[in-house]
Amino acid sequence: MNQDKAKLFKMKHKIIFLFIGLFTCKLSHAQVKGCTDKQANNYNSSATENDGSCIYNKTNYNSKIICSKLSDTLQESSGLIYFNNYFWTLNDSNNPPILYAFDSLKGYIVKQVFIKNRNNTDWEDLSQDQNYIYIGDFGNNNGSRKDLHILKVKKSDLNSNSVYDTVEAENIRFALSDQTDFNPGSQNHNYDLEAMCVLNDSIHLFSKNWADKKSRHYICPTDTGYYSLSPIETLETNGLITGACANSNGSITLCGYNNSNGASFLYLIWDYKNKQYLSGNRRRIDLGTVISTGQNEAVCVKGNTVYMSNEKQIPNAQLQRIETQQWLGINTSNKSKFVSYCKDHVLYIETTMGEVTLKITDSSGKMVYSNLNFKGELKLDVSHLSTGVYTIELGNSRSQKIIIE
Repeated sequence: MNQDKAKLFKMKHKIIFLFIGLFTCKLSHAQVKGCTDKQANNYNSSATENDGSCIYNKTNYNSKIICSKLSDTLQESSGLIYFNNYFWTLNDSNNPPILYAFDSLKGYIVKQVFIKNRNNTDWEDLSQDQNYIYIGDFGNNNGSRKDLHILKVKKSDLNSNSVYDTVEAENIRFALSDQTDFNPGSQNHNYDLEAMCVLNDSIHLFSKNWADKKSRHYICPTDTGYYSLSPIETLETNGLITGACANSNGSITLCGYNNSNGASFLYLIWDYKNKQYLSGNRRRIDLGTVISTGQNEAVCVKGNTVYMSNEKQIPNAQLQRIETQQWLGINTSNKSKFVSYCKDHVLYIETTMGEVTLKITDSSGKMVYSNLNFKGELKLDVSHLSTGVYTIELGNSRSQKIIIE
């Protein structure tokens, strides 16, 4: 009897170990790591988990100039956001502590907000969340600054009916824990800062490395206080990072230039895990040189479109548009498709929503086109329409704004 029990015990354990082995094998097979982006050179069709290994061909793109000359007051535009139907910017070091809203087609200033309790030591970037506008006062060309700040302006404090406004800002103070030398020499170090974006209740900072042309990624809380920040990772950007923005889908866009050869570029990051950008896809888009695009200083995202501004160098300070969605490959299969863009006086609209009512109105609310039974695709000649911002409505649930030039 004891021998029978022993045999039964051994058999049960063999079955258990066999089951564990099969489960482990299945789990291992289900987690094949590799490049999951079909646009990459090393796309792995068997991969089910992106490991950040995607490699891309050199990609060139010509940005579209929306406004060829910003106001003369905005010749050092170094930050950019879209808020309350206007683009907002700021000037960098030794300028008045003022935020400017400007008209995106003609470049003139429509609103000024004076920050009465802070100076502009070296303002370098703008970002926002639902409640605040964030101002990055952390420019550090000489590598000697120890007074690094991020200012917080409550959106509720802004008077939307006033052309001139005055507010106070809250203050976030921080230091870079990895910097020990504060006398490296101007533009000869890796501790300058010009780029930040706010995503998921955190401020993401990107260093401007003059010496090695890389960028370190830091994460800072959005709460007022003092923080010692350690780098999370180092990105191989091959250039000086001067601006950052985040899309609601989690994609990150950095802008910059290489001061050695004048190359201007965007650096796209997406499909990453746990705020670790090296775990996702990273793609560089070359935009030409600073001779044509200017010295890129700021980016922001509106919808799925990236907008960029520059300081006045060879060209004027201007506003440019870059369509990045074609490279990001973000899965939107769980939503009904709604795409619209304008090119060469033709408006393209595409949807998978089924038969819906389509309406297009101008900035005054006047209807310029309607279709009660729109479905699929539309190519519409808009050469007769005035330049401006138009709203495209599909049914009662989806709308997009588009610029017709």
